Amino acid sequence: MNRLTSPPETVAMQYQDWTFSLSPGLSPGFSLVNGSAKAITGELVITNNGSAIPVAEIDWRFRYSEGRVEQWCQLQHSQTLSININYHFAGDALVIEYLARNTVPTRMHIRHRLMFGESPLVEGDGATMAKNGEVQCQYQHIGLPSESLSRSAKSALFREAFSAQLSISLEM
Repeated sequence: MNRLTSPPETVAMQYQDWTFSLSPGLSPGFSLVNGSAKAITGELVITNNGSAIPVAEIDWRFRYSEGRVEQWCQLQHSQTLSININYHFAGDALVIEYLARNTVPTRMHIRHRLMFGESPLVEGDGATMAKNGEVQCQYQHIGLPSESLSRSAKSALFREAFSAQLSISLEM
């Protein structure tokens, strides 16, 4: 995986006729395009203990490799908070994995507010999201990976705050 020391204007990945792009210097969101028509955009939304975190002010770091983009940061929000977002294609879907860690227990929520063209996608609470049957998405919390680290000496440094995955089907 290569680290982007000075991010290019856009990082892109290809899968069949689909192009995923992330513009590190422009906005904390992505676009997913099929051919020349913009299909889906995602705006990053982060809340911690019910308070919105202004994502545009975060100093994001990026790594990329063939078929995978990683976005991460560490910020101060009452305590040091570490956020990691991975984007990759798996099967016929764009998969976005969210992970946040905090030194104290917290109520964290990370997601992308999705738009299909100019229309917002209907959001569920972990259920399938759809817009007129055109776009199928699955968002789910994945439990706490730190549960498997409880026997590790490193577990005292971080407690898991949030882990989730969003899958956007590319079969339209």
